Amino acid sequence: MPLLRHTKQGFSRSQGFGDSGVQGFREQQVTTDNDEDAAPTVGGPSLARQAISQNAGPGGEEGHAARSGETAIMPFNAYLRELRNKLQAPEAQEATHYGTLAVLLETWGEGVTAIVQPQRVINCGAPDIAVKRGPAPLGYVECKNVGANLDDIEKSDQLQRYRDSLPNLILTDYLEFRWYVEGERRGEARLGRVDRDGKVRTTTDGIAQVQELLACFLGYQPPIAASASELARYMAGAARMIHDMTLQTLQEEDESGSLPGMLQAFRDT
Repeated sequence: MPLLRHTKQGFSRSQGFGDSGVQGFREQQVTTDNDEDAAPTVGGPSLARQAISQNAGPGGEEGHAARSGETAIMPFNAYLRELRNKLQAPEAQEATHYGTLAVLLETWGEGVTAIVQPQRVINCGAPDIAVKRGPAPLGYVECKNVGANLDDIEKSDQLQRYRDSLPNLILTDYLEFRWYVEGERRGEARLGRVDRDGKVRTTTDGIAQVQELLACFLGYQPPIAASASELARYMAGAARMIHDMTLQTLQEEDESGSLPGMLQAFRDT
């Protein structure tokens, strides 16, 4: 699938990008608020949710296109304020910010539910946030601590399992966002960086970039196999998942479990 790259004009799409389900989305470029001395949001995700909800317009593709200027950046400024506030605590860690990001996802996506620390995805592990629209799974988000080296994490066994098994995935340190479709990195965007003093500094056009990347992630639709080779690739992936699930279950169950019993029955015949 073609790569989504950010340019000064926004994310560029080559022919065929429509497989992701997002067409023609363009968010007005905005100037981000870089005032580090602004009063932080006090309290937990509930207050961030309140601030975001008050300023959120309609969701979905049409809703995103309708938002512009100050209305569009308000949810992201609330997210950054909450992030900065929590980073002031010395005990802050990766899990500290799960709720803050979940609130942003639910606000920016129409009918979206973000579930923190969902049930384990048996074939690959347990991503930190599961995103659903109604009852249907939409995608997953794997979070790392603020300032983590995503280049190194991208090469890890954990992320490779996620990329092999989860067709719509985001890897983030809460400031940088990398989006993967069918294992391929499709785009990346950054809200800001942590400076030497440990303070978050927003980047120029960072909010507009992340807005568009999240819109693409939330607008994802599973691709339909258009050829025998594509169908074979999807079936091979499903077979690999079943193989991994079976091995994992055999390793975790004792001899009295159902799968070891079935295996022994096959051996005896």
